[in-house]
Amino acid sequence: MRLLKDATRDPPSNPVLDLRYWKLLHGIILSVTSESPKMGTISNDWLRPLLNRVPLLPIVLSLLSNFLNLPTQKQDELCSHSSRSLALVWSLATPKFTPDALLECFGAALQVLEGTVESSESSGMIEICRLVTSSLQTILSNSLTKKFSQVFITSHLCAWLNVTHKARAPFSPARAEICDVGAQLLFKQMADDPRDSPLFGALQTHIHSSPHDLHSTLPVLMTAFINAMKKRRPLHSLGSSPAVDVASLGIYFFSSCEEILRGVPDAQKTQVWHSRLNLLKIVETESLFSPGNESTAVLLKQEVDVCVECLTSPNHENVRTAIQCLCLLSRIDHDLVEDSTSRILAKFPIIFQWRGGPLDAPVHELLSLALSYHTRTRTLPAHISRLLMDSCTIPPFLPPSSMRISYDSLVASPVFTRDHLNKLSKAVRTFITPGQTLDTARRVIVMLRDTWRRFWDAEKAVATDCEMEARKKRRTSESSKRAKEA
Repeated sequence: MRLLKDATRDPPSNPVLDLRYWKLLHGIILSVTSESPKMGTISNDWLRPLLNRVPLLPIVLSLLSNFLNLPTQKQDELCSHSSRSLALVWSLATPKFTPDALLECFGAALQVLEGTVESSESSGMIEICRLVTSSLQTILSNSLTKKFSQVFITSHLCAWLNVTHKARAPFSPARAEICDVGAQLLFKQMADDPRDSPLFGALQTHIHSSPHDLHSTLPVLMTAFINAMKKRRPLHSLGSSPAVDVASLGIYFFSSCEEILRGVPDAQKTQVWHSRLNLLKIVETESLFSPGNESTAVLLKQEVDVCVECLTSPNHENVRTAIQCLCLLSRIDHDLVEDSTSRILAKFPIIFQWRGGPLDAPVHELLSLALSYHTRTRTLPAHISRLLMDSCTIPPFLPPSSMRISYDSLVASPVFTRDHLNKLSKAVRTFITPGQTLDTARRVIVMLRDTWRRFWDAEKAVATDCEMEARKKRRTSESSKRAKEA
């Protein structure tokens, strides 16, 4: 009873933080515990009613709230003894737990996990967190109100995001359970229209104000959201297809996550691109895109535009991830990328110096996806024409003083690598019909001739400029010489 009565005292005089009380409690419980195969079953007639009258959650809340203020050694010792005692009496107290008190303890557990390093967590603290989380999960499986979810979003969302962010896959069982309970609190009572939820506003506030890259938790949230919606598919079956409902809700969630990502400061852009890539993987895996959905197509084409803009970024890692995103969008539906292919090809010379490096694999995958699309649609002639037109244009940003530099940059494009040309050659031999062969050959010859003329004209222009510059220098030199003689 002393543990409960003085649980709110300051740490120096708080019995909850005194090892002696926990050792005494553990000794008493063990002395009256039955020696049956089931350990932890309290059989003494006088102790059971007494324990039933003692609320455990205020004691646990006091322990968790003061945990981070204790020295590390005392943290380990205190949690080791208290967790063993709590585990023995927890089942007796569980029926009297209220949802609000459990949620408050869960929030305190999140604060502890947020403030500790996963590798240094004591087994005793993990056990206490597991007891709280398990009881909360039991209550959630029976009932959950919107108000309960709103309290979690308002008071504990930031701590839960930090804990989820700190956890590294594969999650430990305890952290996996915490992530699962948090997802249930967020999504179990979310209305059919997620716009009614305060979640996205809270996410935006926490992610933009946090020094950590909490946006890496967005793919975890999206997966949990879709799984929660799938469990409710029977509720959507009247009047519309359940699959369509899940897809539309998932796309809305994706759109909201993208809006958050676009507001993240530039210093975290690399992490943002990794989060964007993982979100698109979920769109692909869950088949959220339907070709007939125009609004979704517009949204994903905006993603294509963002990726294309990133191709000229000085950050090689961001460029690589952007190309991987383009590959994902192409696999989802190549029509999303098709209209931007010319812009993509035109940017390849800008990144020619990275050829053979980390960009090699994703670039070749993107080219293979485009080739596969035009093979299926029997539009190889148009594809070949575009490859030549957009890959053989002299970029205006290259110095005109050396055609060799221009040539080297263009032929270094992944379009002209042996691997891609072999694939293109095989596709031409296999899929271009006899009726298309002559016209395709003529177009290729004309485009190559025009490309040669452009280079030759540019070379002549450079030669003319050089000759005029030399004449100007000679005239200047002669004028200076005459002035000295005079």
